Amino acid sequence: MRLFSLGRTEVRLHLGLLLVVAAACVFGKLYEMLMAITALSLHEGAHAITARRLMCHVSSITLYPFGAEAKLRTESASNRSRACIAMAGPVCSFVAAGLCMIVIRLFPAAERGLEAFLSYNLILGAINLLPAYPLDGGRLLKCLLCIRLRERTASSVTIWLGIGIGCALLALAIYMTMFLSPPYMLYMMGGFLVLAAAKEAVIQPEVQLESAMQRSLMLRSGEAVNVRYSAAHRLMSAKEALSNMRSRDYTVLRIVDDGMRTVGELDEGSLIRGIGRLGARSTVEDILKFDQSGHL
Repeated sequence: MRLFSLGRTEVRLHLGLLLVVAAACVFGKLYEMLMAITALSLHEGAHAITARRLMCHVSSITLYPFGAEAKLRTESASNRSRACIAMAGPVCSFVAAGLCMIVIRLFPAAERGLEAFLSYNLILGAINLLPAYPLDGGRLLKCLLCIRLRERTASSVTIWLGIGIGCALLALAIYMTMFLSPPYMLYMMGGFLVLAAAKEAVIQPEVQLESAMQRSLMLRSGEAVNVRYSAAHRLMSAKEALSNMRSRDYTVLRIVDDGMRTVGELDEGSLIRGIGRLGARSTVEDILKFDQSGHL
């Protein structure tokens, strides 16, 4: 549900959050819930502000029942910029917690009112440092891995780390339930990580395609992007060729035969149109021939 807009950024509210707020009212936890929502808003706002300062478009900020998400367009951003955007959230949460501690130290009477806000910021900052995608620590790890690995490989590593850490948290929660009281927070954290990381694993091909389409729109709107040349064997599938493209570069494929002779070139715009016409399982040679025939 759309609440309002901040420039070109939409602020949205998931309807499930209204149910959680209603439940908080029933159980007398409305104040704690408002503090949690405020901490989440500050965290995601820090991501959005940093992204805009680094010239990345922020399409929307959505508040969910147990989390929040800022949708950013970082196709043309460097690894350093992406790392700064990822770290902005945890830094903001820890700074907010530190300011709460200073206020409580100066004005002890304020401890009761700020205790919940302090706790939520500390928890939010600490959880997001876990090296698990899609948490901020996982995004930072992905930026570091991209220095040595292909982006697709780096994404796979952080996604499976997210699933693994989520499963470990669920296992710990089950163990604690058997011998202690049920740790509901661990169940929510573990379930969120497993579901979110699994969703990212499923939509990876769509993300690659959307990223390429965004670069095409950037070029049409007059923005500049880096151009990268890459070689591909004529029998490589279009899906694999698309997955090898870097999200911040406009790729031109040089198609070669068995003797490593160039048989033609295919830019990613033609590749996307070819996938739309011939399917992702077609070879780059098929798309090249279709492109040269003037059908694309």
